[in-house]
Amino acid sequence: MTRAAHNQSREEGLTLVELMVSMAIGLVLMTAVYTVFISSSDSYKRLEGLASIQERGRIAMNLLQNLIQSADYTGCRSSLTINNLLTTSQYEYNFGVGIEGYNSTGTGWIPALPTGTPAPIPSPLAAGGDIITIRGPVGNPVQLTAAMANNTSTLAVPTGSPFVQNDILMIGNCAGGADIFQKTDSGGSAVTTVAHAASGLNSVANLSAAYGTEAMVVKVGTVSIFVRTNTRGIRSLWWKEGTANAEEILEAVDAMEVLYGITTNTDTSANRYLTADAVADWSRVVSIRIALLVATDKPVLRVPETSSHDLLGTTYTFTDQRQRRVFMTNIVLRNRSF
Repeated sequence: MTRAAHNQSREEGLTLVELMVSMAIGLVLMTAVYTVFISSSDSYKRLEGLASIQERGRIAMNLLQNLIQSADYTGCRSSLTINNLLTTSQYEYNFGVGIEGYNSTGTGWIPALPTGTPAPIPSPLAAGGDIITIRGPVGNPVQLTAAMANNTSTLAVPTGSPFVQNDILMIGNCAGGADIFQKTDSGGSAVTTVAHAASGLNSVANLSAAYGTEAMVVKVGTVSIFVRTNTRGIRSLWWKEGTANAEEILEAVDAMEVLYGITTNTDTSANRYLTADAVADWSRVVSIRIALLVATDKPVLRVPETSSHDLLGTTYTFTDQRQRRVFMTNIVLRNRSF
């Protein structure tokens, strides 16, 4: 072979077969890289979604535990006698019942929801589970700064106490009982007095006792917790305090189921757990078993998946691109447990 022919042979390019083989290898490598990337991306989204669910589930359970444990609070022992001065016992002011609930049938509730204007429990989602109502403190207690001269005297409280006119308040001590009444004088950031005249919702001005400086005053209210959809069409956990508008407290909570632990003997330990419609005497409830179904607030799955979740005997099934987890806990009503 001449030098010219040898040089020509060395300068020849890839053959068609070699080029196709190279492209095939490149395509396989690119597919592998893309598959790894997609798998990593999906895993990251799932892990991020699970972290979000875990955090919001923890927040929801802490909130519910603190709220439920406050039911029937009197500032002392559970056996204190409560003197309710209010002229009405309608839903928002029925402080003789510290806790109650409504069992979802999927299309409604048993017992039937209370009625009124404004609606005591507005537009909850029947397919989102049960409703629980707690009556107790909705603020921090303050101590009297001076003893009452008599049982009609205005209460002296520290400057800046968080009370405004028409608030429903409770005063109590461990030596006697407790009184629930409406604040009838004005109040602001520098409030130092609390009047309880026979006006507004108060039937009389007389408290059950002339309280001393050991007495504590706290705002009380009726709070209902339920699931409803928000303006984005996402199921969320809501609460409503008294006659105020309902407020969204945690997005992407798809369902809530509640069982009530009752004692059927003389101790304070639950020996039966019942749905709300089966509770005959709410004063016998000593603990709450509650389950929440928490979801990611946005799609994290590549394709829709069907998942079923058991919440205290009720099954919820969803087909979409969101992940879900069940959170469940038992909460002892500490004001009824000793």
